[in-house]
Amino acid sequence: MIIIHVINNLEIGGAETQLVKLVSNDLNNKNIIFNLIGRNSFISVLKKKNIEIINFNFKSKNPLVFCINFYLFLKTIKKYKPSVIVFWLYHSFIFSIFIKFFFKKIKIYWNIRQVIPNFKFEKKLTKFIYLICKFFSRLPDGLIFNSKESLSMHKKNNFINKNTFYIPNGFEFIDNKITFKDRYFEEKIKKKKVISLIARYHSSKGHMIFFNAALKLLKKHKELIFFIAGKNSSKEKIFINKINEYDLSNNFYILDEINNVDYYLKLSDILVNCSISSEGFPNIIGEGIINDCICISSGIGDSKIILNNNNFLFFENNEEMLQKKIISILELDSNKILEIKSNTKFFFKSHYSILNTVNMYNKIYNI
Repeated sequence: MIIIHVINNLEIGGAETQLVKLVSNDLNNKNIIFNLIGRNSFISVLKKKNIEIINFNFKSKNPLVFCINFYLFLKTIKKYKPSVIVFWLYHSFIFSIFIKFFFKKIKIYWNIRQVIPNFKFEKKLTKFIYLICKFFSRLPDGLIFNSKESLSMHKKNNFINKNTFYIPNGFEFIDNKITFKDRYFEEKIKKKKVISLIARYHSSKGHMIFFNAALKLLKKHKELIFFIAGKNSSKEKIFINKINEYDLSNNFYILDEINNVDYYLKLSDILVNCSISSEGFPNIIGEGIINDCICISSGIGDSKIILNNNNFLFFENNEEMLQKKIISILELDSNKILEIKSNTKFFFKSHYSILNTVNMYNKIYNI
C-alpha cells in the first residue's frame, strides 16, 4: 500500500519526530513524505531508511509560485496513486479540503497532534486555520489523535467526524551508542545535579516558569546547573541579562536547537516540561523516560497518563510549584530514585512501543 504523509516541515519537533519514527518502522507499506515548506532536519535518518521525501515551496508569498506548487502537489499525488493520505497538524489540513474533491477514492485522515491551544499564545492565522478545520472536520475519512485529552477536547469543541481514533506516540527502546561529546558541558556539570528543559522557545512552552524557578532555587542550591536547549533559546536576552546580573554563568548552559537530545538527557538528573498550552502528548517526556531521567511536567495533555504518578506533576503552573517539585526529588535517596526510574520506564515501555503504534495505524488504513 502506498501512503503519503503531508506535513508543514520536518524541523525538529514532536510531530515531526513521530512521523519519522512511524515511517521508519512501517515495513508493510511504501511511505512517502510531502514536505510543504522544505525545511528538513531528518535528511540523513530518512535516507538510511530509503524514505522518499518530496519538497514543495509553499512558504513563498508569491501567488504564482503558490499556484505552481499546488499544481505540482496534485500532479505528484496522481503520479503515486496512494491509497491513503495522512495530513499532520492543522495547517496541512487546509490542503486536504481540496484533495478530497480532486481524488474522491483516496482515504484522507487528519492527524491532530495537540490539545486545542490557548490562542493568546498563537498567531491570529493559527486561530483562523483552526476555525476552518473545525468547519470541515466532517470531510476526512477519520480524525487521529495522539492523546486522549486532545480527542475529548476536540469533540467538545465540535470537531465532528464519524471516525475518531486514539493512537499514542510510539518510541524505540534501543540503546544507541552515542559518539557525540560536549566536553565543555561535561566539565561544567561535574559534581552538580543537572535540571533540563528542552523545547523551542515559545510563550506556550513555559520557559520563564522554568527560568524563574531556577533563579529561586540557586539562592540556596548552588550545586545545581540548569540546561536549556531549543530553537531560539540561546538568543533570549532575558536569560542572558539575568544570568549576567546575578553572576550565574556557572549554573546555566543554554543552547539553540540540538540534534543530540539523547546525549544531553543521559547527563540530566531531572527533565522538566513546563508547557502551558497546545501539547497533547509531550514527546520530550517519553525521550526523558527512555534516557533514565526523572520527569516533572505540567498537567498538559496526557502527561498524567504517561508519567503514571501525580507526584511528578504540577497542576498549578507556576515557579513556586515547580520549585517545590524539584526540591522534593533532590531530597530523595539514591535507592528511591532508582526505584522510581525503573517503575516509570517499565510502565512506559509496556504502553508506548513504536511497533504497537505502527500496527494501530495499519489497522486504520485497512478499515
